Amino acid sequence: MIDRISAPDCILPKIEKIPEVERLFSKKGVPVYFYGQVDQPVAKIDFTWEFNPVKGSQIQALFASRLIKDGTINKNSAQINEYFERFGAFIESHSGEDEFSVTAYILVSKIRELLPFVIEIIQEANFPNEELEKLQKQTLSELSIKLKKTNFQAERKFRTALFGKDHPYADFTNDLNLKQINRSEIQAFYQDNILSKCPSVFCCGSLSESDVDFLLEQSNTLYQPKFVKT
Repeated sequence: MIDRISAPDCILPKIEKIPEVERLFSKKGVPVYFYGQVDQPVAKIDFTWEFNPVKGSQIQALFASRLIKDGTINKNSAQINEYFERFGAFIESHSGEDEFSVTAYILVSKIRELLPFVIEIIQEANFPNEELEKLQKQTLSELSIKLKKTNFQAERKFRTALFGKDHPYADFTNDLNLKQINRSEIQAFYQDNILSKCPSVFCCGSLSESDVDFLLEQSNTLYQPKFVKT
């Protein structure tokens, strides 16, 4: 029978050694953080940019992150999805109040076919108007549902109380700014905060030395300011 009167013995947790991460730099100074002690033949490669939050940047980053996979200058969303499916890979993107990231999950054996394609998507993102209109309607619908939830409203009120209503961290999406967001604003944000700035690269996977060299070479191409074509 379980003794519910006496307190259990106190046992200090055993702290394992934290794995060491190798910090490398491309020729142009792009930092690459690499952890290679992985048994599985897959790799996770994350490209992250930090930006200074200002009024409107949160919704611009949100739409850029959700549209980045929906078309480049030369490829539409169907072609992008078909290419990743062919190699058993996928890509996801995320935005926060002051950071933007693109993450690719790929087979190590296909890194030379897939990594340049990921770089192309980042550099040549086109943010098609038709996809933007679909996303606006979808996001407006999602917001109307979230606004009915107390935890969503509570988080907004807490952040407003913590940072102040004029702080960028309290600059929330609403019906008005969702309807007003346009392609030019998204492109301007993307050019100023992604294409023109140096990212940090985080990689975890069983990459060989030549694979790591290839990752450094490809990371180099990301730090080349390039305007998004209209």
